Amino acid sequence: MNPAIIIIDFQKYFYKLDTPKFENKINPNVEKLLQFAREAKIKIIHIITIYKKDKSNWPEAYKNRDEMWCMENSEDCKIIPSAHPAENETVIIKKRFSSFYETELDEILHQNKIDTLFIAGFSGDVCVRMTTMDAFNRGYNLFWISDCIESLFEDYKKSEEYIQNLTKLKVVTIEEMKNIYFKEQN
Repeated sequence: MNPAIIIIDFQKYFYKLDTPKFENKINPNVEKLLQFAREAKIKIIHIITIYKKDKSNWPEAYKNRDEMWCMENSEDCKIIPSAHPAENETVIIKKRFSSFYETELDEILHQNKIDTLFIAGFSGDVCVRMTTMDAFNRGYNLFWISDCIESLFEDYKKSEEYIQNLTKLKVVTIEEMKNIYFKEQN
């Protein structure tokens, strides 16, 4: 197993949408996850959403709007402190719900011979789900880190069950992820 940690949309905009979920669950857990991954030297990739003011990268369905979330150079698109990338970590900007759509993610994963993705992020019912489906279709081994995922529009457990019905996704806690990682390394 050659894993990477994928951190999706831990940005101020999403934090403001559901502050209690971040404060009570995501913030303390993503700090633990990142600390472990950094100590174990697991590749960490941060995925963030940033839309351009000129609408050139907006989804077609939203181009008739006057505003978008996570506009470039806004406070909303900044990464929250608990998930702030270290200097050597990759940050990829996405413009659709899937982190694979017109980004360099798949190329970076292939260059680093990554075959397994441990995914954390907001929101399990939208961007995390779409990224997971695209990763599944590309043949990656997939894990959701349940301590580090929340959903916006539906109960998190429903998000989890939905994607598990469509993929070979395994859901683990941070502690279970550590055990899997160490077992594979020995």
